[in-house]
Amino acid sequence: MLDDATRNTIMGHWQQVAERSGLPFSDTAMSQPGFVYDTEPACRAVVTARTLTDDETGRSALAVFHAVQHGFYAQGRDVRDPAVLSALAVAAMNKVEGEGSFDVASFAETLVSPMAMSDAREHFEQAKNWGIRGFPALLLVHEGALHMLASGYTTRDDLISTFQALTQQ
Repeated sequence: MLDDATRNTIMGHWQQVAERSGLPFSDTAMSQPGFVYDTEPACRAVVTARTLTDDETGRSALAVFHAVQHGFYAQGRDVRDPAVLSALAVAAMNKVEGEGSFDVASFAETLVSPMAMSDAREHFEQAKNWGIRGFPALLLVHEGALHMLASGYTTRDDLISTFQALTQQ
């Protein structure tokens, strides 16, 4: 559960991102009494999407990421709830893979499985090993080395500048 100081700090960060990005942010979820800020279920939904689609391009997982982000930050949906996550994820995956490709009940079952929880923990551990401390993060493997392009919100221009500086050395 968040104390008022932590909640206000997080909301301040969100306000800054809203101002810089022009994207909508809702405080609906964060304003709920006893709200617990836990990103693990949302991350697990993205990992589950990647597992279920077996999509090496990551298009479906990225669509789920966007849907969950929009659901939480713009709409104030409770993305800790497996039913909410499953509905958001399946709608996003079906847009990419074709309507009717996935169903909410099957996704929900996989989402809460020990395998999905273990897979998500492995991803968190990998992120920790890579030195990632903020999300979202974008990494680039270039000439055999791993480079941090962005950690947290960044503008397109800053991202392009960082990418060009790394790849044109």
